[in-house]
Order: sequence, then C-alpha cells, then structure tokens
Amino acid sequence: MVYAGICEFYHKAPANKIFILQRFTGFNMVATKRISVSPEIWEELSGLKEVGQTFGELIRKMIESEKKARLLTDMKTIEETAEFVEM
Repeated sequence: MVYAGICEFYHKAPANKIFILQRFTGFNMVATKRISVSPEIWEELSGLKEVGQTFGELIRKMIESEKKARLLTDMKTIEETAEFVEM
C-alpha cells in the first residue's frame, strides 16, 4: 500500500516556495520530490485551492482535468481525420 502527501517547505532563498512530495510505503520508507515554483505560480495555486483542500488534492484534480481535456482533444482529432467503415 502506498500513501502520498504534500507538505509545504519554505526555502530561505528569495521568497521561493517549494512543494515537497513524500511517498510513504508499507515499509515506512519515504521518497521525497520537490517542485520549485515561482512566487507568482505559488500565488496562482493558492488562489485555486478550495477551503480545506491540500495542495496535493489540488494538483491531483488539475492532473485529472488535463487528462480528460487531452482525451477529448484526441477523440475530436480522430473523429475529424479518421476514416470509418460501416459494420
């Protein structure tokens, strides 16, 4: 079983904020990934968050939305360019 969570880490360098992704496995091993974002992106993400929503939940929601958008774009392209035969 794998659990993932995101916590905030404030870097002491010029107002950069970094996401830390921690992955917990059943063996209590932790793998950490950091995503550095500019202050402008941090503000945009913070503005998109709903009350009580974590950054991890927000990012997961954004990923799902992007996947759906890409699928719809691919389906539209196939519909417009592909040749279909009657069955």
